[in-house]
Amino acid sequence: MIPSPLPTDDAQDVSPLPRHDIVKFPSLGDSDSQNSVASALDVDKNHHIFVPTARPAATKPSLSIIIPAYNEESRLRDSLMRLDSYLSMLDRTAEVIVVENGSTDRTAVVAEECRQYIPYLRLLRMSTAGKGWAVRSGMLAARGDYLMFCDIDFSMPAASIDLFLAELDAGAPIVIASRELAASRRHDEPQRRYVLGRVFNRAVQALVVGGFTDTQCGFKAFQREVAHDLFARQQTRGWAFDVEILHLARRRDYRVRQIAIDWYYDHDSRVRGLHDSLSMAMELVRMRARPLLDPSRRVSPALPSGGNLKEALTTPAAPAAPTETRPGFAKLRILALNWRCTRHPQAGGAETNIFEQARWWVANGHDVTIVCADPGRAHAPSRHETIDGINVRRMGGRLTVYPLAALYMLRHAHRFDRVLDIANGIPFFTPLITRTPTVLMVHHVHHQQWFAEFPRPLASMGWFVERCIVPRIYQRHAVIAVSPTTRDALVGTGFDPARVAIVYSGVADIGDAARHAINRPTLDTDTPRIAYVGRIKAYKRVELLVRAVSVLRAEFPALHLDIVGTGDAQPSIESLIDQLGLQASVTLHGFVDEKTKGEILRRATAFATPSMHEGWGLSVIEANTFGCPAVAYDVPGLRNAIRHGETGLLASDDLGFQQAIAAILRDPDLRGRLAGGAREWSSQFGWGKCADTTLQVLRARRVPPTPTVARAGFGV
Repeated sequence: MIPSPLPTDDAQDVSPLPRHDIVKFPSLGDSDSQNSVASALDVDKNHHIFVPTARPAATKPSLSIIIPAYNEESRLRDSLMRLDSYLSMLDRTAEVIVVENGSTDRTAVVAEECRQYIPYLRLLRMSTAGKGWAVRSGMLAARGDYLMFCDIDFSMPAASIDLFLAELDAGAPIVIASRELAASRRHDEPQRRYVLGRVFNRAVQALVVGGFTDTQCGFKAFQREVAHDLFARQQTRGWAFDVEILHLARRRDYRVRQIAIDWYYDHDSRVRGLHDSLSMAMELVRMRARPLLDPSRRVSPALPSGGNLKEALTTPAAPAAPTETRPGFAKLRILALNWRCTRHPQAGGAETNIFEQARWWVANGHDVTIVCADPGRAHAPSRHETIDGINVRRMGGRLTVYPLAALYMLRHAHRFDRVLDIANGIPFFTPLITRTPTVLMVHHVHHQQWFAEFPRPLASMGWFVERCIVPRIYQRHAVIAVSPTTRDALVGTGFDPARVAIVYSGVADIGDAARHAINRPTLDTDTPRIAYVGRIKAYKRVELLVRAVSVLRAEFPALHLDIVGTGDAQPSIESLIDQLGLQASVTLHGFVDEKTKGEILRRATAFATPSMHEGWGLSVIEANTFGCPAVAYDVPGLRNAIRHGETGLLASDDLGFQQAIAAILRDPDLRGRLAGGAREWSSQFGWGKCADTTLQVLRARRVPPTPTVARAGFGV
């Protein structure tokens, strides 16, 4: 067998058997099979086959035909007879290699029997299943000048091999059959099979390799050197191996000639419709991921004569270089992918974060494009918009944004120098789609939050993907976490701590004079107000805040709650407000602009958030900017954003949450001290610092030193 740089196959080449003039076959199957055999050879009533005049086996064949066979006892003999009839009239030497891979029937026995009257037939036996691996083993073991693999059903006439040989003789490196060319003809194919094939081809062209209307037709021929070069690199074991070979050929700059054939559907096909289509779809995803997760498998251009194959396999691809615009400045073209945009009614801290950073990058000479979901024309004026120099591309909805963003990357990612993949539970899996250097940004790891938001089957899937799949796909990439809590959670799922950088979110700079001029309301002259800013989701637990206000009104009858934001849990909050009779005490503002949000926070006595988990708590820092102390549960993320006793108060349970709010409302001295600490704490977080640190990670694709923040009140 030809040596391969990949792991050694378990294929065994069975040595030829002596030739006999008459071969006894134990069974020829049903009458149809017998008639098919009789059409090619003379068969007597005892099932003896009288073999035609012997042709000696070629020591160095001109043509090698590889046939993968798995549980093909019923079809193998007939196919080999038809092929032998064609080859007997061919004016060149040939060999036929049957690769039996793990069959549970008599496939190998039938092949052994056929070798008694086909001297140039070779049998390779493998214990490993998989059509792709079988073809690979046969191609690497073949000795011919031209190598061709064929499906065992020979759904095209054997004489069509002449078309392949003519193209190879003319110098074509690769020749493939297509059922989709104008001159092609399909016969007896069920509509359902045709539709599945077309859908799969669209996926192939979008995800892996374009320009081929039919990648799965099972007849492809190669020049010997080309075949050995490509199949030595093959990784796919299953049905979709054809796609990988064509992808490798495109990357290696080999010309592929497509020819039209007449194709006859075999109703005894081993392809299992939807099941195998899904299996091949998964192979496409793995195929796309493989060279990105393992740089040693990245494909270099085709080798010149005398080139080293091992060296080509282990040569990493060069990273894309940023565009130089002026001395000392490297302009970056940044593509950011985020679930939503700031115009979305359910926009939150993640949206504020990326758009504020993007504004800073654009102001400093970089090009930024943000791809996100489309909230519709009621919220955004158009699908494509330029906001403060940022190119915004909106597409799809809550779930469809992911595949549409993948298509956008396939078409345009090569135009960018860096990709920032922002995860909202599930990232965009950019390493599977593009080789443009990628950095992952994570606001928080959801853990049990999945089960608070989704039905258990979907939640279990999300939990599994976030915990087991995402760390593997992004294991070689730099990751940005917005807080120590998020970093620790990422490390807990398997991320390398050396690759995770902490980049704290910023807040809008309202100026020192404005910050210190804000006076908190006094209970003697103003209505005490509590503010909540954020999405109304199940895991945010806004109902706990509404119930706390209902209890606190016994001591503070004029207490008012302002809720800013929207979400799918809003109907249940509205129902609870009606149930508790708080219509006059709670205002649901919905989605508001920055100016309105600032006014609400400016007049709030305290900011409160009962969320069960946050990555950081950007809304807390924003409230602190206006001198508004915060109250929250002592949960991940929020315990980093709130300095207990300095900028706000943390509670361990529902009663403690109510008591903490009451303490701020009741005690002017405590309220004043916390307000001062909140202003001082928030002054350390600016969008310029945040954007600059993120840019360092994007530019270097490594983790810079973790920024330090001073503890409020101590000036460390």
